[in-house]
Amino acid sequence: MMLSAAFKALMGVVRQRWRWILTVTVLATVTGAVVTSQQTPLYSAQMTLYMSAVSRPGDVQLYRRMLVDDRVMRAVIDKLHLDTTPAALAAEYRITVGSDRELTVAAQGSSAAKPRDLVNALTTEFIRLLRELTTGAGRPPYRTVTHTPGGARATRVSPQPARDVPASMALGLVLGLTSAAVRSHFDTTSRPTDHIDNDPATSPPSVPIPSLRPASVVKGVARVAATNERTRK
Repeated sequence: MMLSAAFKALMGVVRQRWRWILTVTVLATVTGAVVTSQQTPLYSAQMTLYMSAVSRPGDVQLYRRMLVDDRVMRAVIDKLHLDTTPAALAAEYRITVGSDRELTVAAQGSSAAKPRDLVNALTTEFIRLLRELTTGAGRPPYRTVTHTPGGARATRVSPQPARDVPASMALGLVLGLTSAAVRSHFDTTSRPTDHIDNDPATSPPSVPIPSLRPASVVKGVARVAATNERTRK
């Protein structure tokens, strides 16, 4: 019953304020579309590194530090001909530990090529460094590392018009309904007043209006004239 009453009240607001609701929804949709079109595109690329089953405590954290080692960063800078420093380049990467055998390398950029090239170059140079460190007698037994086949692929993070514009429309509809309900609640001009006019307790008392027939008017004028004549005598 309560849901039915609330639904009826909502439908009443929609019928009464539909122009307002439509206006707010359209404005929100247009604003969302304009903001989406003005945003700078952001792309992301990532790759997962898989280590061999040979287990050594702390290998994952060791490899995580080695990924942003200055030797690897300088190799990436030379490979991609970047004008930056190893520390600044390392700050562009996001490296997360998935398990005791997985590391995920990710990067972002305003074009699809930049994060893709950064991730692919990093994984290539890191694996090459591991091979160099493992080769030769007396070298520590580093794990074998492989990566996702096919290399990293960039995906668009934002903006996403297919998601952002409908979200703006839904937000505009909610705002329109809410504001229309608030306006209807505080707007007393559109409320019915029949119950006030027909209530005997609130109706003003009736005042009898004297009859204004022609004969009574003539008699009244004659009485006033006679009174004035006697006063002069």
